[in-house]
Order: sequence, then C-alpha cells, then structure tokens
Amino acid sequence: MAFLIRNGSIRPAGWNDDPVTGMAIERAALVAALADVEPADQACRAALEEGATFELSNLTTSTAELVTIYDRRVRHLSEKKILSVGADTVVARLRVVPHARVHLGGVHSDTFNFVLFLDSGELAVLACIGVAASAANQDFDRSTLTS
Repeated sequence: MAFLIRNGSIRPAGWNDDPVTGMAIERAALVAALADVEPADQACRAALEEGATFELSNLTTSTAELVTIYDRRVRHLSEKKILSVGADTVVARLRVVPHARVHLGGVHSDTFNFVLFLDSGELAVLACIGVAASAANQDFDRSTLTS
C-alpha cells in the first residue's frame, strides 16, 4: 500500500478514488502502530501524542540497503557520542523484517527526530530510531559514514 501525506494525515493510495480527498488515517492510527515496548517506539509515540509533526513517504526502500545504511549511521552516532534512542536495536530489528521493501516515515519533535520503518502492506511500525534534534544542525565528517 502506498501512502500519501495531506495536512498531517496519512492517506493510503487507492483507499478512495480521489487521492486528494481520500479518507485519512489520522495521527491516532500512527500512535497506535507504535505499540512496541522498545524505548524508541515509546519515545516516538509520546512525541506524537504531544503534537510532534510527522510525514510518511509514498515510496518504498530496500530493507537490505537500510540495514547497511543504518549500521553505518549507528556507528557514526556512537563515535560522535550523539544522543539517540533505538540505535542499539534498529539494525537488528531491520535484519529480521520479512519484507524486501519498507516505507519510511519521520516524526519531528523539539527533542528528537525519529525515523520509522513501516510495513509496505499495512500501517505497522517494524523499527524506529530517534536522534537528538540538537544534532540535526551539527557539522560532521562524512568519511565516518563509509564502511
């Protein structure tokens, strides 16, 4: 299922014949999808409940590529001592995802920016990582992101 974003609501493509005015899956559905007890999921859920902004991509991304990318990103976070939540579990959670492709989502609060990895067939959160919002504007050495 592909998702379209309209005014802070997630709309599954094809849910309604009109993709602009189709029925929306509201913030509450995304909050409910963050049901895992993992700290990143719980922190993201709390951020959404407190009014954080969110977005979901209507494109899918290779799960195998995400494992490689996030393995590097997690090492970078650790090396630079950047505050994060879920960095210790995100790669392992992505490795066991039974789907070849997933949707990406973002939740942005004052304290953390979260990346959500979502089932491409339904609104289910498969993994989540949050990085301190204060790190978003830090300069970093991109050479640390290579294997």
